[in-house]
Amino acid sequence: TLKLIRRLFPIRTCLDTKFTNRLRPCINYEMGRCLGPCCDRTDPAEYREVVNQVRMFLEGKDRDLVQRLKKRMEEESERLQFESAAKIRDQIEHIEKVIEKQKIVSSDFIDQDVIGFHRQDHSVIIHPLFVRGGKLLGGKGFSFPSHGLPDEEILSSFLYQFYHEGKFIPEQILLPKAVPEQTLIEERLADLKGKKVQILVPARGGKKHLLQMACENAEKYFHSEAEFERDQKKILDTLKERLHLRRVPRRIEAFDISNLQGGYAVGSMVSFEDGRPNKDGYRHFRIRTVEGADDYGMMYEVLLRRYQKAGGEGDLPDLVLLDGGRGQLNVAQEVFNELGIKEVDLISLAKERGIGGSRTARFGKTEEKIFHPQYKDPLQLGKQSPLLHLLDRIRDEAHRFAITYHKKMRGKETIKSVIGDIPGIGKKRERELLKQFGSVEGIKKASLDELAKAPRMNEKLAQKVFAFFRESFQ
Repeated sequence: TLKLIRRLFPIRTCLDTKFTNRLRPCINYEMGRCLGPCCDRTDPAEYREVVNQVRMFLEGKDRDLVQRLKKRMEEESERLQFESAAKIRDQIEHIEKVIEKQKIVSSDFIDQDVIGFHRQDHSVIIHPLFVRGGKLLGGKGFSFPSHGLPDEEILSSFLYQFYHEGKFIPEQILLPKAVPEQTLIEERLADLKGKKVQILVPARGGKKHLLQMACENAEKYFHSEAEFERDQKKILDTLKERLHLRRVPRRIEAFDISNLQGGYAVGSMVSFEDGRPNKDGYRHFRIRTVEGADDYGMMYEVLLRRYQKAGGEGDLPDLVLLDGGRGQLNVAQEVFNELGIKEVDLISLAKERGIGGSRTARFGKTEEKIFHPQYKDPLQLGKQSPLLHLLDRIRDEAHRFAITYHKKMRGKETIKSVIGDIPGIGKKRERELLKQFGSVEGIKKASLDELAKAPRMNEKLAQKVFAFFRESFQ
């Protein structure tokens, strides 16, 4: 699906880190595969329109999308923008070819969720298939411990949780079994959707065939999950032996620091259990006590804040993974010694430095080095080692989590501070504007007239604020 979207819609595919720091558009812009929002090569309204088109495509509203694009093509032709109209025409042709290939699974041509169900051992798999406008768009699997509960109660609980988390609610939901309080669930879902929702338990025909397909997918998902768990157990057992750990590292916590020359410094912690991310265990730390670009001091603060209030052994991981070399590992040892933590293993992961001290390899990927407190020389697992792939994945997730938070915080703080730097807009007027419009986003969206009527403002100052946002964020 992602490859298809990239082919049909000129939307960015780069990571946020590259998007933020890019000085000129990448080759995708030159090839017409991206509108270049990173370097302001497109109007924000135009880019939002593309995002809306992607959303319509994913929701199965492809016929509406085609009509929308045809209208745009006509508008571009009327404006004598023939090159733009031709691009839209080609896009329509590609989308129509995709529509022709999509599998029609329902003659009702309505939106349906088909809830597949499979129970085996002590696990339950629920695997919804998403049918939009009669076409099968895909599905998603969920795995739960059964806790000895009956199937009907598990299905009922799933419906309440799944559709009350902001998920799209279809017109029909097909179930393999009737659930308790079915009428009540239908009424609640109808209230959320704003129109009637049916829960059906088909006994024959096309709907029954769809349900069988969903249940078969649920069973396949169970076996693929079981295989993943076996592989992860083998990897974690081997990791214990290769890195000489005290325990099998079923729970791993990884830390990373993100800062720009010491500014807006943040730390992140991610938690993995049995090889999977546990989002409930993720944490952000805004650096409080360290000034300047002192990564060691920042790591010390983050680790101390995480573990000084750890409530017993149940709140401690089996392994702590740090992004960095021997220095970061020494910091972690210092913190653990101060807190008297002896049962948790520590390692750090760093790329081998190349010529001139760079972490970027001249040819190919650099070799990762693993630093361990008990060994003077770093350990190496080999580039293709599944053990290293796991550690890389966890370290990269900690880095991504830190960068995302850092970017969010830096953006908010930068905009707030810059507002006060607009000539004539001091701290008092900044506070009044935030009070009047509720947020920076509210100020940004305000009209020139609304800005002029705000407390402590006049027409001249309003024009400065209005121009600032139009020039800075277009």
